[in-house]
Amino acid sequence: MKTSSAKQKGRLLQQKIRDEILKVFPSLTERDVRSTPMGCPGADIMLSEAAIKLFPYSVESKNQESLSIWSSLAQAESENRELTPLLVFKRNFSDVYCALKFEDFMKLVELIAKSKDLKREDSDKNVINGWYYQKLYIPEVTLYTTYMDNICNINKTNFLQYSDANI
Repeated sequence: MKTSSAKQKGRLLQQKIRDEILKVFPSLTERDVRSTPMGCPGADIMLSEAAIKLFPYSVESKNQESLSIWSSLAQAESENRELTPLLVFKRNFSDVYCALKFEDFMKLVELIAKSKDLKREDSDKNVINGWYYQKLYIPEVTLYTTYMDNICNINKTNFLQYSDANI
């Protein structure tokens, strides 16, 4: 493979990562989350201070058919000691995966478990975990929107079950 083609593959993965971060955090702009040019030292995704507060990871991306996981992890760990190293990788025709230290992974699992343990109220105001929900009916799709201008897609089987009388 030509060097230019390999760099293009890497650049496309960096741009995908940037776009996904921006999609998850709509308050951030393209100035907050940038894909770095190929060959520049440091992390592959450059984050502003505002972005670091929301996404505290130093991202190293690899879009290769053959990957040396250990050297890639070492590269991710050497980029920024203040942020959690995150290796994002894929190869042709595959999904995108990420690798991080098991300790950091368990911190994420703990946060998810704590959020599920929060008190759930089912009242006339439709309060769930402190958020007010309004049910909207769209043919074949049910969306819940919060009064705080956030849209949440909620899978009813994984969340509280409501009858129409409760909503």
